[in-house]
Amino acid sequence: MRIIQIIPRLTLAGAEIMCENLTNALIDEGHEVFVISLCSVETPITERLRARGVKLFMCDKKSGMDLKIIPKLRKILTDLKPDVIHTHLNSLKYVMWSSRGLKSVKRIHTIHTLANKDGGRFDKFYNKLMFRTGKVVPVALSKEVQASIIELYKIPEESVPVIFNGTDLSLLTGNEMRAVRKDVQIVFQDPYSSLNPRLTIFDILREGLDIHFPEMQQVEKEKLVLQTLADVGLGADVLERYPHAFSGGQRQRIAVARALVLRPKLIVLDEPTSALDVSVQAQLVALLKDLQKRYGLAYLFISHDMRVVKSMADVVYVMKSGKIIEKGKNPDIFKEQREFYTQTLLKAAFNLTAEENYES
Repeated sequence: MRIIQIIPRLTLAGAEIMCENLTNALIDEGHEVFVISLCSVETPITERLRARGVKLFMCDKKSGMDLKIIPKLRKILTDLKPDVIHTHLNSLKYVMWSSRGLKSVKRIHTIHTLANKDGGRFDKFYNKLMFRTGKVVPVALSKEVQASIIELYKIPEESVPVIFNGTDLSLLTGNEMRAVRKDVQIVFQDPYSSLNPRLTIFDILREGLDIHFPEMQQVEKEKLVLQTLADVGLGADVLERYPHAFSGGQRQRIAVARALVLRPKLIVLDEPTSALDVSVQAQLVALLKDLQKRYGLAYLFISHDMRVVKSMADVVYVMKSGKIIEKGKNPDIFKEQREFYTQTLLKAAFNLTAEENYES
């Protein structure tokens, strides 16, 4: 695989070590590696990289990034036709813009280096996988940059099909995906961090309407927001208030309303009850079931709480280490389980005796 590393400047604290270690690891894995430094300063590391057969491209500016670099950067990328681009976080916008139209590029990995308190070498790496469609998916958090970056290459080159209403979402362009997003909404786990503290409740609910229904009149938006708030058991008096003024259960109702206001076909519920008290959990589950009947919603309900799953789900998928190991209809899967892992989950959830020596 042909890989290009774009470094802001090799004299940057931490960047030179990241570049050398990562380059050596990738070469050892059999990849063809090129390095682009956005400044022309030579360092001992540039000599060592050349000694390993790495081709370096040094830009003319001694101070680092400059808009004048863009044409040269674009030409290098076009000529080399890389499969993958690695870039420091600060140069991501330049790389994305420069690599536009490069059909050869399958992935862009951004690497964020964090300096330690001593101001010396970075000690943590937060890596993200940037797809050509613009999606950002966190994939690794590691203290060993070689291991964490190499791990990215274990992800299949071909994306797994995601079928929604008969359409493979992995094949859609950015504009096509935007049309789908109004039909697929999400409610996050933490009701405290998932709402923007700077926006009023009205602005939070109206935001999606502004994006997906720009032609809708303001009066219609206000009417739809009020109706949706009523659907989740909240009144018009909350419109001008901010998220901090509400309890966890109320905030989660607002999060449900934010998803519901677009009238989606599918709502992804990511552990929506885990941060709530048991009594509030029961109220939210009853609300979700009522909304499902009223609007004909489909739910993708993600949870570790098997009691809530039993109350909500029609079909249950049990996952372990990222793989589905068992599936079945509700209540069949709660009556008879094939997998020991599923049996242990249910025993733990319903306060039955579990195997003491089992390791999840």
